[in-house]
Amino acid sequence: MSRSTDHDPLDMLCEQLAHWRATRKYYARASVPPSLLGRLQKRTRPLRAGGPDARCSAELAALHVALLSQPEDALARRVFELHYFHRVANVKAAAAALGIGRQHWYTLLRSFRQQLHDASLRILQANEEELARLAERRQPEEARARE
Repeated sequence: MSRSTDHDPLDMLCEQLAHWRATRKYYARASVPPSLLGRLQKRTRPLRAGGPDARCSAELAALHVALLSQPEDALARRVFELHYFHRVANVKAAAAALGIGRQHWYTLLRSFRQQLHDASLRILQANEEELARLAERRQPEEARARE
């Protein structure tokens, strides 16, 4: 079966996050039991080509922070990490190991991607607002320094 998410912009963003995370070495504690991962990691999907280093991106950093803020034991997060970070190839076997069906795997993946994206947009917005507040505070100080 071909992946239905291949042309989804959020899927592409999550693929970039996986590459960014692997090249930047920003790892969180593993959230899957080693025995499950060991069984599922025999065949994995390769990372998309694109060089040895990922771009520096506030959007990807915010997405990573949004991911880390999600509960580690949440089923949707486990599905996300298995799919993008551990690159499981046999989704049907991975879903069965988690006690869900393949269709539910993709439903969880789709909704979690959207949830992460929404959270990352809120993080970016909060950062931009804080930057604007800092810039406003700085202007009067710079004007006094010039006098």
